[in-house]
Amino acid sequence: MNKIIGKHYEIQQQLSKKNGRITLLARDLNTDESVIIKLLVLNRDWKWNAQMRALKKEAKILQSLSHPAIPPYLNYFAVDSSTSKGFALVQTYIPDQSLERHLQNERIFTEDEIKIIAKSLLQILVYLHRLHPPVFHWNIKPSNILLGERSGNFVGSVHLVDFGFWQTAIAPGEKKSISDICSLGATLIYLLIGTHPDHLSQNDLQINKEFSHLSPSLRKWLIQMIEPDIDKGFSSAVIALKALEQLDVQTSSTEHINRPIESKIQLHKQKDSLGIIIPSAGLRQSGRGAIGYLSSGSSIGYFSVVAIFWNYFILIISVTAFSIPFPMNILFLLPTIPFWCAGFWMVYFILISLYGHSTYLKIDSVQIYRYQKLFGKRVFFSIKNSPRNSITQLVYTPKHIAKNDDGDEFEVPPTLSILAGLKKFQINGFFSPQPKQEQLEWLAQELSDWLDIPITRKIID
Repeated sequence: MNKIIGKHYEIQQQLSKKNGRITLLARDLNTDESVIIKLLVLNRDWKWNAQMRALKKEAKILQSLSHPAIPPYLNYFAVDSSTSKGFALVQTYIPDQSLERHLQNERIFTEDEIKIIAKSLLQILVYLHRLHPPVFHWNIKPSNILLGERSGNFVGSVHLVDFGFWQTAIAPGEKKSISDICSLGATLIYLLIGTHPDHLSQNDLQINKEFSHLSPSLRKWLIQMIEPDIDKGFSSAVIALKALEQLDVQTSSTEHINRPIESKIQLHKQKDSLGIIIPSAGLRQSGRGAIGYLSSGSSIGYFSVVAIFWNYFILIISVTAFSIPFPMNILFLLPTIPFWCAGFWMVYFILISLYGHSTYLKIDSVQIYRYQKLFGKRVFFSIKNSPRNSITQLVYTPKHIAKNDDGDEFEVPPTLSILAGLKKFQINGFFSPQPKQEQLEWLAQELSDWLDIPITRKIID
């Protein structure tokens, strides 16, 4: 193939040919250096002079670029032969493989490597978009990003090549900027999950499912990167870069809170579900006998005494009613039904406090729900649930001092709640010891990380 074009470029290999664009590997006979020649084959029906002026103008702009991650554009020239017409752009040859080739070779990219690559490419876009006039790549994809080989903790050098300089459609700079950002986001997603965003459902739940193995913060950032709506996505490379850098700041600056050593609260975290189990306050935990427990000053002790007398009184009335001949006894028994319901209600609360195992709060991909168990069986009327996507806030209120109507001060214990629609799921067990502040702070951080929502801290004066 050793054909000479442009007077001193010896063609060595055709690398690709697509849609009238040919990529050639050549040798500069003047410098003996390898170069890449991008050849745009022009239609003979085009207005030759007008097209040449436009292409030469853009080629000069590309030649003026000066960034270490953009291989220099060395030359340009027209090709006008009896067989074809075209325009050629000459760029320095970088012997690294493209991201597309790395993927074909089954290279796996970690989240940290993706962040490094994204940061490098965003820095290039910041440089390009800040030029006067701004320069837009138009053609960001895995085949146009070169990446050197790994070396220790170094992910490899990043270079951006093959500008779509002949796409001369006029568009507002803001829209061109978003085009580059969305293309970069699509490329990063392709590196991480092997699926192009065009093949993902636009449903948020579906996208989050595809990204479920990623950290919540990176997942959220990537979704913004591919959002074409300027009000929802990143309107500039500067903003996208700052948001990416903030992810690292949050990761490094957030002090991890370990589970309190003496906490009996259980936390079970998986990729698709999270569960919190809060033991109830019962005789098994107190270690006291029933008489001592009931005679103590606790609210459950007093409540138990009331329940005993209440049900004993209703039982005496019911036994007396049964001694009356039928059907007159029915008239006496019917009014006792509401009182029996109240009595059973009292017994239920006492049993679930004394012997109920736990209160459960669970969140999965579909819903958030809470229930209690009595003797290992789920109590149906204790179930409370809401759709997962209705979760809007995670509210933590530290313990504080308040005043009652008489002006007396009292301590209000800390609380942690998940707001889902119109429902509030408070993190505490039924008749269980109030979780301590360090326990709730630990759970707040775990829930915030897993749900990817910030902690709303209520400050009470």
